[in-house]
Amino acid sequence: MRAPGDRVASLDDLRALSRIVDGRDDVSDIQPVNHGNAWSFCFRDPEENRIELYLDTPRQCTQPHRERLDLSPDDEEILRVTDDRLQDDPSRKPAGDRAREIAARLTAGAG
Repeated sequence: MRAPGDRVASLDDLRALSRIVDGRDDVSDIQPVNHGNAWSFCFRDPEENRIELYLDTPRQCTQPHRERLDLSPDDEEILRVTDDRLQDDPSRKPAGDRAREIAARLTAGAG
């Protein structure tokens, strides 16, 4: 089982990390990824540990989704691109809907 990454507060945090990591000789396997339900930035540190920082999107969808994430556009454009890529995905829904579905199942199972 893969260990979870560390959550960041904003796309600006991912952009800042990208600026720090890009071009370093001691960092490898740099991968900015759009998962539909999360935007992430992954890389291998100088000791070859895999590092992943991510930010949840306002959408939920089944996995796997894996598209290259372009961090150069503004936040609204990145969300628009994410929505466009999920357009035909029947599992796509607002993140709050998914949380309510899980809560309802947990409540039903508690009785």
